[in-house]
Parts: sequence; C-alpha cells; structure tokens
Amino acid sequence: MLSPVWLFLSITFSSTVVLACEGECIVNVTKFILRSYSNPVYDVFQAIAGEIEASIIPPSSRTANRLDYITPLLSSYEGTSYSRMETAIFPSYFHGKCEDPMTGVAPAGCPNPSCRVVCGTPGSMVYHFPKLRRIAFDTVHTMLLENTREGSDTYNAVRRSVKRFAAAQASPKLTTRSIPSIFWARKDLDLLLPEYKYMYLMKRADDIGDKLKPILESIPERLARACGYVGPDMDGSVDELQGCSWEAETVAYILRFP
Repeated sequence: MLSPVWLFLSITFSSTVVLACEGECIVNVTKFILRSYSNPVYDVFQAIAGEIEASIIPPSSRTANRLDYITPLLSSYEGTSYSRMETAIFPSYFHGKCEDPMTGVAPAGCPNPSCRVVCGTPGSMVYHFPKLRRIAFDTVHTMLLENTREGSDTYNAVRRSVKRFAAAQASPKLTTRSIPSIFWARKDLDLLLPEYKYMYLMKRADDIGDKLKPILESIPERLARACGYVGPDMDGSVDELQGCSWEAETVAYILRFP
C-alpha cells in the first residue's frame, strides 16, 4: 500500500511516460546523493582535523582552515566520489527494463512512482529505497576505508602533509642543553649535536605517525556512527542508516526525472 506521500506522487506523475533513469537523471541523482552526504562526511573531516591540530600541530604552525592538514584526503574523496557513486548505483544495481521478460508487461506502478521490480527507472529506486540508501552508504564508507588504510597513497600523503605542518615543532633550535645529561661528559659534544638533532627529528616523525594513525583510521567508524549503521546483516533494512537517509527529499527528487 502506498504511503500518502507516494500516493500524491503517483497522481502527480501518472501521465508521465518514464522509460528509465538515464543521462541527466543518472548524473543529477548521483550528485544529489553526494550533496546529501557532504554534511556528515565533512563533519567527520572537521572533527579529525581538529584532533590532528590539538595533538600534533604546534600553535606556530596552525592554519585558519583545519582541513588544510588533510588536503590529500579531501582531494581524493572529491576526485573519485562521483564516479564511484554513479557506478555503484547505475548500472551495478539499478539497470535494465522493468517489463516481465516473458510477457513484456510492466508490473503495476512501473515505471513510476513505485516499482517493485529492480530495474533502471526512478520508480524502482523509490520502491527499493532502503537498498539505494545502503548502496550510497557502502560506497562512501568504502572510499573512506581505502583512503585511511595505513600504507595507501592517500594515507601516506596525509601523513606527509601533517609532518610539514608540524615541522616547527619537529625542528627546534637544539643546543647542548637540549641533549640528555648522559652525553654531557663527552668531549666531542659539539660534534654530537648534529647527530642528536637527526635522531630527534626521526623520533619526532615516528611520534607524529603514531598519533596520526588512530585518528585517520577512526574516520570510517565515525561516519558509520553518524549514519546509524548497524552492520552488514541489516542490508536494506528500513530501520538502519536513519542518520543518512533523507528519504522524503531524495524520493521527491528522483521522481522529477522521466
């Protein structure tokens, strides 16, 4: 039984001939979903950038825009999110005709406003909205997992970026007083200073990496908590991901397209 909202949409679009979500529909629906995700994703980015600043970046090296510390992560996400999202939705899941291949007849409600067959129409995305919502979350979550995995290109680039910002703290003006007293008895103390400074810088770099790793690796889980993710066994559940649903707005937007 259709909800009042869907019944209204059914009347509104009943005279429209809809074949599939193609071209402009694919592009704009993909962009709409990504725009919806921009707030939770960038809220997480802002939070971890704040933690990086508080725990790693010295006051003298801090920037007005905390996201500068994680520019490689932002660039990677923004550069790949559209193609990844479009492919995940179209054609990986929603594609093809709605008609019964044996009879050539489309079920009631197909292609608009609510089509129970999994196919490439707006009505199919509306009927199977919990699955569409899950596809969108999984796509964003997977991108964040890949980009924050230790050793990945993006992870390494963020680490280098943070180290550059922390350089002021990592490169102090060392004097003999900076060297532990255990070395003070050495006659070649002046010769030891450059060596000790190198050791200090290497240790400082390791410390930065140790602090940065758990912060970056927490990003996917932070998004999952914000969205209300409850685990893989709830795939397509109407109860999950309520923090990243936007169902009313998304359904209305999808049904704008023939």
